[in-house]
Amino acid sequence: MTPMKLDVLVACLAYGGNGGIATILPDIAFWLAKTAVAVHKDDRVGRFEFKQFGDIPLTMARNSIVKYANDHEFDVIVMIDSDNHPDLYLGKDTASLPFWDTSFNFLYERLMRGVPTVVCAPYCGPPPHPTEGGMENVYVFHAEETETDVMKNGGCNFHVIAYDRNTAAKMRGIQQIAAGPTGVIMYSTDAFDVMPVHQKTKGDILDEFQAGTLTKERTLRLLSMESWFFYEYTDQYQTNKASTEDVTNTREIQMAGIEKFKEPLVFCNWDAWAGHHKPKCVGKPTPLTMEQINPSYIEAVLSGSSNATQIRDIDYSANIPEELVGKTLKADVEPEEEFGDSTVSDEYDELALNTIQGLTDLRASEVPDGPLRVMVVDAKSGSLPMAIRGGFRRAGGDVFCIGTMSDEDLDRFGLKCGGDPSIKIVPAEPEDFLDESEPASVDMIVLCHPDVHAKPWLRHLAPNGILCTTYAPLHHEVGMGDIDTASGVRWTRRLTSNNGSEHEEGTASAAEPVLADGGHATGE
Repeated sequence: MTPMKLDVLVACLAYGGNGGIATILPDIAFWLAKTAVAVHKDDRVGRFEFKQFGDIPLTMARNSIVKYANDHEFDVIVMIDSDNHPDLYLGKDTASLPFWDTSFNFLYERLMRGVPTVVCAPYCGPPPHPTEGGMENVYVFHAEETETDVMKNGGCNFHVIAYDRNTAAKMRGIQQIAAGPTGVIMYSTDAFDVMPVHQKTKGDILDEFQAGTLTKERTLRLLSMESWFFYEYTDQYQTNKASTEDVTNTREIQMAGIEKFKEPLVFCNWDAWAGHHKPKCVGKPTPLTMEQINPSYIEAVLSGSSNATQIRDIDYSANIPEELVGKTLKADVEPEEEFGDSTVSDEYDELALNTIQGLTDLRASEVPDGPLRVMVVDAKSGSLPMAIRGGFRRAGGDVFCIGTMSDEDLDRFGLKCGGDPSIKIVPAEPEDFLDESEPASVDMIVLCHPDVHAKPWLRHLAPNGILCTTYAPLHHEVGMGDIDTASGVRWTRRLTSNNGSEHEEGTASAAEPVLADGGHATGE
């Protein structure tokens, strides 16, 4: 079957000096040439046009790109700024993947489902000044809530905050974000249609504010949104910017898209970092002393981070085939010789999931101000982290899933997680994590295989923390018949008393229901 073809516009914002002369970096020229070769071989691409846009102000140039794409019926827009170097690490870092290939594949599959999509490449800001200071900030942003019900009254009860450098360096995959940069970015053109640009008159907006359906902050934003790209300022004289055009554009597409499509539209391709060419004012050398080295070394050790550590935010709300939605996938493992042909399911029965959720709820009741921190070791199914998430109560928290997964495992895992941002993957072998990490003092640890030795993990457990070992159903085909083993949970917790530390233990299996309301399993 012939695939649907998309018409692609590559817009080069070729600024030079004050914008009066168009220039382009050799890095961009080489990238464009390689991309053109790849596109020529892709039967999903119809028209493919390069066009220069180089006027100022920048907001006007970006708006003119969108209008040109709409007027000439392009399906996809790729913007490349004059100071960016796409695919900076490609061929130099094994974790780096090409921006065009991975982003277009991702966008194409989502467009086939009728979902607009935006994918940006991550990069950092200019270097510190020798006398004025500063830092190379990451130009990718996540949302942080300021209260519950963040989407109430126009969805302004949250802050958009840049990823810190340490976290950004470990991110992998294409993940949803709150806002991002536009120096290297791919849009499906219909993404701009979801923005509330000229969809309401200023009178309509003021009426909604008067009726109480919009906050003052959101009302002011809508009144100032006269096109797709715009700046926000801290005062009426526009003497200091609050947000640049890249943040306002991607933020508004994300907010409007989630409201309309019930899933995120804006993503960052963490595997395709771009370079960002910025002038640097070089000052005098600064000697590095032992007093400076020691605190940095101590901080690195205490963070428990290694060169192999990666972070993947789970977002599989997209790219799930309709025939798989709501269905449970099973995975087989190698048969164990002493039992003949055996199949271990990655799914847990209701008892096991309720037990885990109940233990999480118990821990949440003890730390109501939260947030909780939970480690899940070697999980292959998203149902278990989701059960933990369900026990967080108002305390909130994060679930860190430690273990390596194949692409198939990740797909199956994501079917259950549904894009929950509180569930994060740390793709490291559990043994390596234990060897390289310092005690983490988490509220709960869940070991997802009965053969995982529990004792080494106890050092990561906070006082009164809970450590669980789960075992999934096992089906054996032996001799005269079959044997089915039900799933269950073994758990222990560290109790702190006036006499010091002691442990309380319990079990849960299909033969012995546990967890009365607010309680815990019957002790052995």
